[in-house]
Amino acid sequence: MTVAVRELAAFVHRRGDLHYRYDRATTAVEGIGAQRRAQRGRPDSHRREVAVEATLERHGVALTVRGRIDGFDPEAGLIEEFKTTRSDVDRLHAHLGHLHLAQLRLYAGLVDEERPSWRLRLTYLRPDGESSRQVEETVTREDAADYLARTVDAYASWLAGRFAHTARRDAVLEDLAFPFDDFRDHQRRMARGAFRAFRDAGQLLVEAPTGSGKTVSMVYSALRAMGAGRVDRTVFLTARGTGQRAAEEALARCGAESPQPGSARGHASQENHVSAVTVTAKDRICFEPGTPCDPAHCGYARGYYDRMPPAREALLAQGLVARERVEAVAREHAVCPFELSLDTAAWTDVVICDYNYVFDPVVRLRRLVTHASGSAGLLVDEAHQLAARTSDMLSVSMERRACRNALEDAPAGLSKRIRSVDRALLKLRREEEDGPIAQPAALLRALERLLATAAEVDLAASPAARTFLGDCYRFVAGAGWFDETDYRYLLATEGREISVRMTCLSPAAHIADVLDGFHGAVRFSGTLSPPALFQALHGQPDARSGRVDAGFPEDALGVFVVPDVSTYYRDRARTLDALVGAVRAVTEAAPGNYLVALPSFAYLDLLAPALAAVSPFRVAAQRPGMADDERAVFLAELSGRDAPCIGAVVMGGVFAESVDFDGGALRGVIVVGPGLPPPSTERDLVAERYGDDGFTVAYLQPAMAKVVQAAGRAVRGPDDRGVVVLVDPRFTESRCQAFFPAHWRPERVRAAALGDAVAAFWDDPEDAASYGPSSTVNGAVLR
Repeated sequence: MTVAVRELAAFVHRRGDLHYRYDRATTAVEGIGAQRRAQRGRPDSHRREVAVEATLERHGVALTVRGRIDGFDPEAGLIEEFKTTRSDVDRLHAHLGHLHLAQLRLYAGLVDEERPSWRLRLTYLRPDGESSRQVEETVTREDAADYLARTVDAYASWLAGRFAHTARRDAVLEDLAFPFDDFRDHQRRMARGAFRAFRDAGQLLVEAPTGSGKTVSMVYSALRAMGAGRVDRTVFLTARGTGQRAAEEALARCGAESPQPGSARGHASQENHVSAVTVTAKDRICFEPGTPCDPAHCGYARGYYDRMPPAREALLAQGLVARERVEAVAREHAVCPFELSLDTAAWTDVVICDYNYVFDPVVRLRRLVTHASGSAGLLVDEAHQLAARTSDMLSVSMERRACRNALEDAPAGLSKRIRSVDRALLKLRREEEDGPIAQPAALLRALERLLATAAEVDLAASPAARTFLGDCYRFVAGAGWFDETDYRYLLATEGREISVRMTCLSPAAHIADVLDGFHGAVRFSGTLSPPALFQALHGQPDARSGRVDAGFPEDALGVFVVPDVSTYYRDRARTLDALVGAVRAVTEAAPGNYLVALPSFAYLDLLAPALAAVSPFRVAAQRPGMADDERAVFLAELSGRDAPCIGAVVMGGVFAESVDFDGGALRGVIVVGPGLPPPSTERDLVAERYGDDGFTVAYLQPAMAKVVQAAGRAVRGPDDRGVVVLVDPRFTESRCQAFFPAHWRPERVRAAALGDAVAAFWDDPEDAASYGPSSTVNGAVLR
């Protein structure tokens, strides 16, 4: 077992407050350069970057401690640590000086030299190499050795407890049974394929429809891989709250926690053998919303590290830890619930969280991938969203509007720097035309100066300035991953407004780098056709992929394509009556609740009143920005069984993607047009980046993902039946049908015959053959 000196010091000796300052960290290159300048003129006995290590055994754990001393002079008895910073040094030392000195004391304990004492020097540097402060202390050789031993003892004691937990966990998981009596063939094949990915540190892409049991199959395979020693922990990523709840339920069924009496295949004897935590976004779990994350203003940040260790231990003892338990323990110990969930996540067997904690380079939690627990496996739910979400994370923007807003409440010491950013934006507008531009060096310099100043300023009473500084930090950070192949800077102006955006054209290389950091990764969704396209978008052109039929009866889903009602923008007014007729034909042939998914609110506002005027059923229309209570009413209407309701919604919105309707609540979904996004400079650059596949990547794939997601609301489980009606001639084209899920059997039906076709589907539910549970990988069967 190996640990770095910095990590060891932080775990054992960190204390005090949480601090969220916009501290513009220096780069590694700046740090090295500053150190070399500071070390010029040192005597010949002075050495740089001296590696030290020692192995100590405590509590049955053999722990190798490794580090690299910045400056070492054995003749002078000097051990030196440099910290390069742009921050206020006094504030930095008050906050973290105890950790910096702990590192030095550990280095002294590791040095294998016969000296009675060592002089420890902590030097804070500016990026130009100038020393801004030095702190010195002297430690005897015996005291340094004792300090190292006590530190290792504390860490090894913690590790011994975690290793004992892991041994108990693995003994249970090695022979873990599937949590349902009916382990369906396609589920078995999914689980087997996922296990192989973890076993071989490979990559797998799996398309399986909703209701096929893919979440529980994936979680089960990850737990079995942990039990077999193939991975030490699992990170489960999902873009939706419903995905988090599905993962929690799957873990509970598989033995992370005893299920309630009467649930499938109880595991009472296995209670808490798996630890798991769900990480909830900071703005949703914060106890003091609107209060700065600063110990001067938030009691949950003040003294956080003094109270966090027992809170973390309490959570780890509770097995499956969802948001409610995190909040309860955080309140009991008076600590920040968000940070507590992160500190706990570093040690749990399973972490459930959003994509950004792994793929966003600004907020990524590296401790989820690499730390003392060893290798991690990755499960990516809703993987059809991965490329788009990652592109958004890698794209950064600077808006003049936000800059001007920040001036309204910025402290006097910061206003000058914000105005210099505003001037840099105005200069860009004068010198450049709208569209692609070179990397804006002058703007980046102005932002660097602003962030350096902001680290010295109290922004508690400046919410607009705090928000703007967050944008500034991301924009400057983005320059660190910019390259001219996968990124472009774009300038857009309109009146007084100016926007500079660094847009990601292809996230494939970044996604591939992140996936390679895990010991196996499985990406899965019900919307991953064609698989070769998604593999390319994820930077995995040679990885394995599988398409899994649900094993549902073939009559469970009827898919009808209506080619004679055009929904092109130019035709919408002309074909409105025909569209209303098609919707009526479907809904009146088999009355019930239906979704009608449209590409925009403008089209929805055209259809909904026309349909309501002639339909015998209630028509409910989604509105922009609906509040939670309004959404609940809308869902209740569409889930009711008393009176049929037609819900007109927008593709890509909450009702077409993020909501799971109760089984059997919907009779069907009518999708109106493919909803191609309008042309834009940004999408055209993406198309150019992908060459022959450019239109597909930039325009068709985002549109068809929304189509298939909306259609997926129709049948949500093995006992459901429903219809999907696709209205537009483009749905007959092979380039669109390439995105259809493998289990769809589309039937082309003209609008005049649509009612009869739907009625026939509902009239003959019993005689159709079942799907064979075929599961293919790159054209071969998953075995």
